[in-house]
Amino acid sequence: MFFGRHPTLKRVCLRSDYGMDALPSVHISLANLEYYEGDAAFISAIDTIGLKKIEIFWSQSARENVDKVIAGIGSITKSNLPFVSSHTYYDDPCEIVTSLSKHMRHTQTLRLRSFTEYSAELSQDTVRRITECLPQFTGLMYLAVRWDDSEDSFPTLPFAANKNAVERWGEVCPTLQACCLTGRRSTVDECNILSTDFGRLLGFQNLTYDFFTDPRA
Repeated sequence: MFFGRHPTLKRVCLRSDYGMDALPSVHISLANLEYYEGDAAFISAIDTIGLKKIEIFWSQSARENVDKVIAGIGSITKSNLPFVSSHTYYDDPCEIVTSLSKHMRHTQTLRLRSFTEYSAELSQDTVRRITECLPQFTGLMYLAVRWDDSEDSFPTLPFAANKNAVERWGEVCPTLQACCLTGRRSTVDECNILSTDFGRLLGFQNLTYDFFTDPRA
């Protein structure tokens, strides 16, 4: 098996248009792994101790076990190290955020991205539920939510509501330095930068086009 021959890997990228499920009996030991990109379901098969960054896609099978998957990810990270957590999904992100606030409170950067054509994930109820979770994070500094809207997508929160939402997030989570709500057709004006230096550092001006790019990584 490939991973058995390369146990010192630090980065793993596994992409599939159809999702990937690890067999229940499969366990892959990658003691040096720091970065994982791929299906959320497959990461459960990986044993490591110092994961620092994930970019995961939530397939349907993984969405059936969100809390279990995120609890497992939390067990292979170190709470004293900054953690970058990026999630791509097709429906509502609330269950993901709720589980992260319970099992991975040390998350420093949180990115949420929806590929759905409809923006139900940005409803007032979703914003409220995210707001309720944020105080549980102990070191969250950067939060971004992106949706891939289209000309025919359902209307989302208006600009004023977006601005109020991110300002409220800054109030309930005092460690936050920057928040962003952005769609494919929106502009940087919909970003609320709580720390002006962060906008330059992370490149929020490019967020609309390349959501997962992080110059520090």
